[in-house]
Amino acid sequence: LVTLRTGTPQIDRPVGVRTPDGQRRWLRVNTQTLPGPDGGTQGVVTCFLDETEVRAQRNLLHTTIDGAGVGTWDWDMTSGHIDYNERWARMFGFEPEEVPRNLGDWQDLVHPDDAAAAKRALHAHLADPAVPYRTEFRMRTKLGDWTWVLAAGAVIERGPDGRGRRMAGVNGDIHTRKRLEQALSDA
Repeated sequence: LVTLRTGTPQIDRPVGVRTPDGQRRWLRVNTQTLPGPDGGTQGVVTCFLDETEVRAQRNLLHTTIDGAGVGTWDWDMTSGHIDYNERWARMFGFEPEEVPRNLGDWQDLVHPDDAAAAKRALHAHLADPAVPYRTEFRMRTKLGDWTWVLAAGAVIERGPDGRGRRMAGVNGDIHTRKRLEQALSDA
């Protein structure tokens, strides 16, 4: 139960229901009381929004990402704050609460020899959305080792001026592939 600034209570929550044929549907229920002239409740307005398909798509996406073994990130470009999924943290040996949450700390984990190329790939995407953000670089793990990752992402929200506000993507562990490539080039 949420109370609005006007003092009237509002309910906004998902509810699972079963249809007559036994299917489970998820409805978002929005309810708000209507204040009467005397300050009491005059009535109630309730709206239902079917979220079943959205939940199914979200579940499919999470299952696919987990099965692919990639770590996800979501960067608020205005504040600099970055969110990661648990797999991202574990890929580098961190506990989820230990992961750097701002761009500067994240950049400190990128290998110095790879930082310039990683920045160029990012700036190319930011300047032109048709240029995909896709690059490979090494990142420092919690133990101080370096591991190769493939980073891919896209700006998912832009301001009225066209500048990026939010970007999301994935990091995949390509360390084994890079070691094999190195072994083949040394042979």
